[in-house]
Amino acid sequence: MTVVSDRFLHPYEAQPEEASAVEVGKGAPVWEQALLVLWIYITIAEFEGDQFLLYPLALYWAGMLVLKRQVILPIVRRSWLIFTIPFLVTVSMAWSLAGMSQVLRFGLFMFLTSGIAVYVATQFTLTQVIRCLFLAGFGALIWTLTSPVPFDQGGPFAHKNILAKRMMVTTMAGLAIAYNVREAVPLRLFGFAVAAVTAFIVTQADSATSMVFLVASMTTLTLVWMVWMGASKVQFMRGSLVLVMMAILVGIGFFLTSVDINRLYTDFLASLGKDATLTGRTMLWEAADSVVKERPWFGVGAEGFWMWNSGEAFTLLEASYKDAGTRFNFHNSYYEIQVHLGFVGLAFLWAMMIWCIFRSALAWTKSQTITRSFFLLLSAIVFVYSFTESLMYTVFDIDVTLFFIAAVSSTFIPRQIEDALDAEGIDPKLVSPVILNQPIRPGHGIYDA
Repeated sequence: MTVVSDRFLHPYEAQPEEASAVEVGKGAPVWEQALLVLWIYITIAEFEGDQFLLYPLALYWAGMLVLKRQVILPIVRRSWLIFTIPFLVTVSMAWSLAGMSQVLRFGLFMFLTSGIAVYVATQFTLTQVIRCLFLAGFGALIWTLTSPVPFDQGGPFAHKNILAKRMMVTTMAGLAIAYNVREAVPLRLFGFAVAAVTAFIVTQADSATSMVFLVASMTTLTLVWMVWMGASKVQFMRGSLVLVMMAILVGIGFFLTSVDINRLYTDFLASLGKDATLTGRTMLWEAADSVVKERPWFGVGAEGFWMWNSGEAFTLLEASYKDAGTRFNFHNSYYEIQVHLGFVGLAFLWAMMIWCIFRSALAWTKSQTITRSFFLLLSAIVFVYSFTESLMYTVFDIDVTLFFIAAVSSTFIPRQIEDALDAEGIDPKLVSPVILNQPIRPGHGIYDA
């Protein structure tokens, strides 16, 4: 048996940092990482005048997608599902009740949102993405601490739930850095410190949903770091842990079958400070159902419902204490897409969501590191949020972008690497998309017989 190359790793020997960059082991340069930090900060902070930075940066990402199209296009073909909703939004200008220019603009921005995810997935390592997210979140933390508005009123953000959600994601990023043994010790300590402060802000923001996700994410990442990653060093330990988790799930299943589910659900909502209407969301969903019945297959078209001259929209805005003409939503990605793009759009949305979750989970099974655990956990949180927020009908949303990055980064081996593998007689399908430019530990390379 002959060692073929030190550059290619078996899927189960994937290292935590370099999990996506096309340039072998290099990732993005420092200046481009700074641009990503600025981009993330602008999209989460949304301060006055941010469009003077947002649109030039959007133009930069669009330009880079064109300049690096030879690398990007093959990945786009493999990740085509994340472009289906932008495509339907754009073509819906043919039947949308809104203006053609408005729909076209919204569709192009949705295309660019997916395109940015592909670009970042191919040009940055996943650890670089987490670092950029963390630094942008740290900037948002400083902005929050200097705001005179109390945390339970949202601080500098429009709503307390937005503040809590941003701080919760920053906490996750800080812990992912702190638990990454390959990071520099000062950065790891800084990650712990920032995570502690942002977690405290979440507890003070009075957002029950973010609090639940905060506890779940901190517990999960800590268990992965302390238990799951260490268990790989003990024979059969991970299998035993899986059996224990399955036993716990079975026990929960027996418990749920022996109690009144409706009462349990009501009590759970009450413990979170919410009522059975989920703060008025069920009223919006009922209204969405009636709209869908009128235009079931292709909907009212993108941007075709929440218009200033729509009587139905005006009634819902008034019931939600919003001013006429406010850009509102149904607080549910699936209802939002179904109203605007019909059952056709809903089918593609479900296909995209399932594909993204599947790809993220598959990547984690091949590289069970803290980095991949962060992206899988974030993907799960975004999936849950999609039932109470219209995330998948937005543009430049960082949570959606990260959701796409987690999936896209697991789909490819760069073309130049495939060519090198072909020259050495190796089937590219047998090689992990994790590419490193560093020596492999002895006995852990790829061999051919």
